[in-house]
Amino acid sequence: MKHIAILFLSTAMLLGCGRNSLCVEGLSVDALSEPLGINTATPRFSWKTAGEGAKVQTSYQVQVASDPGLLKSGKADIWDSGLVESPESVMVPYGGKKLEPLGLYWWRVRTVCDGTAEAGWSKPSRFSVGPLDGTGLPEYYIGLEGESSSLVRGSFKVKGKPQTALLSVNSLGYHEIYINGKRVGEAVLSPAVSQLDKTSLCVTYDVTPYLSNGSNEIVFWLGKGWYKSTTFKAAFNGPLVRAALYAYDRGRHELLARTDESWEARPGGYTDLGTWRPWNFVGERIDASMVPVSMDGLDSGSWKKVSTVKIEGIRLNQQMCEPNRIFEKIAPKEIIALDDTTWVVDMGKAFTGWFSLSVPKMPVGHKITVNYSDYRNADGTVKPNVNERDEYICSGSERGDVFCNKFHHHAYQCAVISGLSRAPEASEIEGLRISGDYRDVSSFECSDKDLNDIHNLIKTTVRNLAFSGYMVDCPHIERMGYGGDGHASTLSFQTMYDVSGLYYNWLQSWIDFEAPDGGIPHNAPVVTRNGGGPFWCEYVVKAPWLTWMNYGDPRLLEECWPLMHKFLAYAEKYTSGGLLGQWPETDYRHWYLGDWLAPKGVDVKDPESVTLIANCVMSDTFGTMAKISAKLGRSDEAREFEVRKKELNELITKTFYHAEEGFYGSGSQLDMVYPLLVGAVPDELREKVLSTFFERCRDEYNAHIAVGLVGVAILSEWAVEAGETDFMYGMLKKEDYPGYLYMLRSGATATWENWDTPRSHIHNCFNGIASWFYQGPGGIRQEENVPAYRSVIFDPQIPEGLTWAKTSIDTPYGFTSLDWKKDGQSLVMDVRVPVGARGFVVAPEGSTEASVDGEKVSLVRNGSSLGIRLGAGSRKVVFTGVS
Repeated sequence: MKHIAILFLSTAMLLGCGRNSLCVEGLSVDALSEPLGINTATPRFSWKTAGEGAKVQTSYQVQVASDPGLLKSGKADIWDSGLVESPESVMVPYGGKKLEPLGLYWWRVRTVCDGTAEAGWSKPSRFSVGPLDGTGLPEYYIGLEGESSSLVRGSFKVKGKPQTALLSVNSLGYHEIYINGKRVGEAVLSPAVSQLDKTSLCVTYDVTPYLSNGSNEIVFWLGKGWYKSTTFKAAFNGPLVRAALYAYDRGRHELLARTDESWEARPGGYTDLGTWRPWNFVGERIDASMVPVSMDGLDSGSWKKVSTVKIEGIRLNQQMCEPNRIFEKIAPKEIIALDDTTWVVDMGKAFTGWFSLSVPKMPVGHKITVNYSDYRNADGTVKPNVNERDEYICSGSERGDVFCNKFHHHAYQCAVISGLSRAPEASEIEGLRISGDYRDVSSFECSDKDLNDIHNLIKTTVRNLAFSGYMVDCPHIERMGYGGDGHASTLSFQTMYDVSGLYYNWLQSWIDFEAPDGGIPHNAPVVTRNGGGPFWCEYVVKAPWLTWMNYGDPRLLEECWPLMHKFLAYAEKYTSGGLLGQWPETDYRHWYLGDWLAPKGVDVKDPESVTLIANCVMSDTFGTMAKISAKLGRSDEAREFEVRKKELNELITKTFYHAEEGFYGSGSQLDMVYPLLVGAVPDELREKVLSTFFERCRDEYNAHIAVGLVGVAILSEWAVEAGETDFMYGMLKKEDYPGYLYMLRSGATATWENWDTPRSHIHNCFNGIASWFYQGPGGIRQEENVPAYRSVIFDPQIPEGLTWAKTSIDTPYGFTSLDWKKDGQSLVMDVRVPVGARGFVVAPEGSTEASVDGEKVSLVRNGSSLGIRLGAGSRKVVFTGVS
């Protein structure tokens, strides 16, 4: 169904251009669609050209203006690039007049393809620059001390209706905005996360539709969120906010309102029950007597003057990722009575979000408790999650009460309601699934339902783990942005979703953290001490590189360059004889891991295995640093990293290869595969090592998967590179422990933290395998070092038993897809390449003849492969004589 939806969007895009014409769509600024309040005066622009017949963009023209009327008349007063001969359309740097803080701008672009075919001007798109360095924001924050949540309000007057009104909000803690009683926008749990002792985020909103001529009122509903003494040593016991509202007209802006000491506040009715440290997030106590029934006319309640607070040492930045929103509304699947006042509500699947419950009239002060569970046992019983509950305090109102989370979220499948004297009705309950508002850009479907189910399980899971501008290990127990979990799932996650902004936001927290010993943390933002190892820290190298490769976004390569060298320098301190050894535990980091959470019988703590994996990580790091150095024009450093990788690889074999047994390290799957992936196995040993690997997989692990968090990603990447699709397919088809089908057959609706008996049933341990679906049987890969799918390799790796697959990715250049099916000794492939990209279809082994759209073609060579080169457009490719 999702494949059909994405295809429909692509088709609609083409139809919008006209049958034989071109159009420019998909405009973005710094990888965001119409962003308000960006963090730079030198943004980058991206667009897509669509339309049948075009192959390559040969020229473009960008215009930027301070007013949409100027743009429409062709008088671009800020920047007119003129017609630039260039094929670039992804992250094109701005080159006009200096953009001002708080400035609002409109832009458009037109392109010429194949030298003559012109796409008319795109529809105008807008963006604004945020209050850089606090420009235009109040110096002081306001808030109500001693409250987990508060309402703060202020009034102002407007003469007439402004053309545009933008409100910039910098809160320490979460905020929601109400103007004249109406909720502004759909964002929830704003702003995104940051290293709050170093950086706070500002979010800018268009509030034009909410303003009235005359008197107006703004209310901020605030919640502490991460801003606590137990997390980031908050300087104030309560959430804080500062904000400024500006009206825009014909390129000028003026202040309409700002927060100050004249504003007033009262408690918001929500109280945190936990410390927001691992194992103690808990939930919210919601006092219905304090929660406004309506935000229109808030005269009731005890209002007092706000406190004004000046916060030192926290820099301001603009939120450069998508906000959270309610992504799905879920009705209960089943309601079960445990006794006369206790009820289990099964939502049918595990997800991250809120729980909403309507209750009839209850006595004033009556307490209802809701405990949460992320899983329901096969026998129907529910074991509540540790320290995850909400408490509802009834108001005694005749109309009853509606309780719903606001500044907290849960990961749950079941809610256990206690203290309710009658069974809740399904219509009184709603699950609100929350996720970052990023785009789903991929689809995969094949002839094997088991593969489809595994793929969909992972795709659903990662969506539930990625919100608030980062990706967590689990949303309820730890809620930490672990580098290991993130590293292992980055390639998969970035293939499935457009999350460039999320990675840009998340990496800022790694940049912000300053360790006294110069080390890199295992997770970020850093709230508490966490376990990990070199693979966790290598995230700061691999995530920027993959963000460049998958989206053509160079910002993190440049901004994380010092951070990458910081990691290398720290690792060098604990390198002896050319090999990385164990670094010490600190107050911000503990443990020293190789793999993690492998199946029973695999010793992830084996000292030789841990050291081998650590040095394979460093080999991989040197290789990635060589590529990054070359991209940044640092050719000498690139050559130096290549030499360091070669020397380390030789040392890995010399130190860890056991010739008599024919394996590396402990002989585990990861210990065998990682040296193969990083190129440490010399050619003369490769056949022996592979033979031993497959033999041990069969004899030691009964042909099952035998890796953990790190190994899943490494095994998947190696299998694609080596073309070992039958090996992967065979492991994925195992229905008993350990395996993904074992999870599914056991009732999993999200991937687990362990292959068996997990403490978390919605986790980011084993999601790194998803890239294999797209690159293996799906057959869509990128050419090495050519970013953003500008050069697409179509090469389905077809396991025995699979007869067809349909795969698509909406890339930065446009929609690309591969639908293949086996028809006797023929392989029929429907291939789509977007405008501005090129494709190469690899000929399958044994093929004797090839045709494109019914015409025979000769095969050409691309590196070590024979195949067919394709330009943009849709083609039917048929290979015959396929073995």
